[in-house]
Amino acid sequence: MLKRLIVDATGYMRNTSRGIEKRELLQTSHQVAK
Repeated sequence: MLKRLIVDATGYMRNTSRGIEKRELLQTSHQVAK
């Protein structure tokens, strides 16, 4: 469920934000996965 939430958030940010915020979200999701 958490994974799906991250995927949804990533998709949302990807559609609405620029590369910097996208990269920030990716770093966060990597930390959560760890």
